[in-house]
Amino acid sequence: MIYIQKCVRGWLARTKYLRELRAMLAETGQQDLLMTNDEIDRRDKGKFIFKHWYAYWQMKKRNRIREAATLKIQTYWRMWLVKNSSFLQALEVEKYPKLYFLKE
Repeated sequence: MIYIQKCVRGWLARTKYLRELRAMLAETGQQDLLMTNDEIDRRDKGKFIFKHWYAYWQMKKRNRIREAATLKIQTYWRMWLVKNSSFLQALEVEKYPKLYFLKE
């Protein structure tokens, strides 16, 4: 019974010290000191993947914004063109003042 208590108290003390050490390293920004090489590699690979994914997302966003701006410019240009080249201008009313429409 005493051996079990000794082991439990030792384990509780180690976990408390480790928790305090992690908190202290987190405050100073040195969490890398407690990480294994595999954890560091995994973190670095995750940062690499995220960096390239974010660049791809930014490119897609920039293309969507450009396409929306292009469509707006195209819409306003076509509106202006239709407004300034009306049906009457297409019929050349100044050249032929009398128009005749056939009734059916």
